[in-house]
Amino acid sequence: MFTSAVIDPAEGYAYFGTDTSPGIVVKVALGAGNNLPTRVGMIILDTGEDSLVSAAIDTSAGYAYFGTDTSPGIVVKVALGSGSNPPTRVGAVTLNAGENSLYSAVIDSGADYAWFGTGTDPGIVVKIALGAGNNPPTRIGAVTLDSAENSLFQQ
Repeated sequence: MFTSAVIDPAEGYAYFGTDTSPGIVVKVALGAGNNLPTRVGMIILDTGEDSLVSAAIDTSAGYAYFGTDTSPGIVVKVALGSGSNPPTRVGAVTLNAGENSLYSAVIDSGADYAWFGTGTDPGIVVKIALGAGNNPPTRIGAVTLDSAENSLFQQ
């Protein structure tokens, strides 16, 4: 089952994360006009990088970032793969204890940061440095929200 997705409309591809163990990122060519979408390729992530429940994309740099539904959460950096090349795993950062179930993600690629929201009570927002080029992402810090501000889901 696909549980996360991002799109690169300029290049005509979408990237879908699965709810599997380990997670899989599938690249799909969208198909111009009335042309049907087609599967391009996939990457199976490392053991423990399970259940990809959130994603953010930096189309200008050519990377996507997938958040896991694990304890603690993991942010996995994936190179999109130019043209019909499949995606490849670049690296990952395991978050701190309690920063679990990364159910939401936003990105500011111009500033080189992403923020992942947890499915915890209370919720936690974790700031991630994207990592230049093929460098892995790194954890910068986090803020724990108030008790009623929990389960930071992205719809």
